[in-house]
Amino acid sequence: MKRIPADERQPLMAGSVPLDLTKLASVPATSTAEGQMGIQGPASGISVFRIYAVQSPLGGTEFPNQYAGSTQYDHGGNPIQVFVLQYGYGNPTTATLNGASTSGTSRPLCGSLTFLHYCNVGETVTGWLYQYNFYNQSNGIFKVGSNSVAYPFGYWSTSIYVR
Repeated sequence: MKRIPADERQPLMAGSVPLDLTKLASVPATSTAEGQMGIQGPASGISVFRIYAVQSPLGGTEFPNQYAGSTQYDHGGNPIQVFVLQYGYGNPTTATLNGASTSGTSRPLCGSLTFLHYCNVGETVTGWLYQYNFYNQSNGIFKVGSNSVAYPFGYWSTSIYVR
């Protein structure tokens, strides 16, 4: 795991361009940086669904390994934010942290899995970055799932213990 300041960029996957998490708060959900929606393409089912980052005032921004069972750093303060990467189309469920639930906001992503990035005007949406904000929580198990809308059909889920 790598802990970095919130204003630095971190690649989504090896070989991809960085996503700047600090821009999520200033850009309306489900829009591109220019304020316009990317083009929704033919639906392909989910092929990746994982926790991308955990961010909090106490713990900073942490990018856990996709197989990590818990965060490396203690997180706390308001809010604790969990970012989930979904490559492909699906319908996410309500997320929970330590029993508290919330629905998230989303940001469309474009490109192949090795070159995933925030969409530019006119690009085809291939995935989503979901952001879940939790207030008055200090630790616990974060859980969320998504139902794939096309092949491969099925239910995808991910979880992590937020310290």
